[in-house]
Amino acid sequence: MDVIIHRVWLTAIPNNDKYLEAEVKTAFKVTHKFEIAGAKFLNPKEEDRRDKKATSIIIRVQETEVDNVTPSVLFMGKYKTSALMWQASDTTQWHKCWKFGHPVAGCKARGEICPICSKRTPRGSINATKQHAAATGR
Repeated sequence: MDVIIHRVWLTAIPNNDKYLEAEVKTAFKVTHKFEIAGAKFLNPKEEDRRDKKATSIIIRVQETEVDNVTPSVLFMGKYKTSALMWQASDTTQWHKCWKFGHPVAGCKARGEICPICSKRTPRGSINATKQHAAATGR
């Protein structure tokens, strides 16, 4: 399972994918007593990280270890915010908010959005939406 770790200081880790994986694997083996399957930068372009102080990295852990590394993880001597990453493509559309690019787990909408008028509707009001569609002739 992929877990993202935010605000990792670039001065504490190699700015190269090849060396990053080895460094992160060693750090987790020493501090958490389990091995990770891999590590990579969220933003793969090295030149985009050049002027930044911190970045986000993705680690691959076994499902049984996810609770040990979320919602925060001790990494390089500091607690960092971490979260389980969801799998979604740019065409994934969630029916609660009707936005693209995230599945159910990533939706931050507070209520359901009507697909017809784009206004917030009461929770669980799919019947209200059907009535709305009938009333507006859509």
